[in-house]
Amino acid sequence: MTVGGGDTRPGGVALKLLALAIGDRSFQRPFARVFDSLTVAFASLGSRVQNMERVSGYIAGSIPQLEPTRTAAMQEAGMRQYAMAKGYPASIFDKKNSGGMLDIDFGGMMSRGMAGFTCSLVRQGAKDTKVKLRFDNVYYPELVAEYYKLIWAAVDKQMFLDVALD
Repeated sequence: MTVGGGDTRPGGVALKLLALAIGDRSFQRPFARVFDSLTVAFASLGSRVQNMERVSGYIAGSIPQLEPTRTAAMQEAGMRQYAMAKGYPASIFDKKNSGGMLDIDFGGMMSRGMAGFTCSLVRQGAKDTKVKLRFDNVYYPELVAEYYKLIWAAVDKQMFLDVALD
């Protein structure tokens, strides 16, 4: 399933709308404070900001890294769901069916190397700022939700820390 389209599963439209909905946040803070907090939050997560422009409120970079055990579990779950969507049983990934070895690269579908994010900020008033966060080349819906959860938690933490600066 792709978040950007091409979903053929029932309920896919709802998942697409949900993924887009959790990527929008509004903050009761000035634009400059939100922009600064976002850049620090992305850096604290280990993301490489590749492009940013303060005037337009544009930030683009690499997605942060999840903890290795969580990444492995999500990659396996994603491959099982992908196999089922293609008409194969999920059990084809069980070690008992493969002679004890699985020679499958789970990372291809959920690779961090080519995936990234785009963040745009919109001034909605003197102290109101809307943030839109979107991911590119992240196709597994649960992984998208995990990245939103990770990034928004880091942003909230940084906003809390930045209150002393205001």
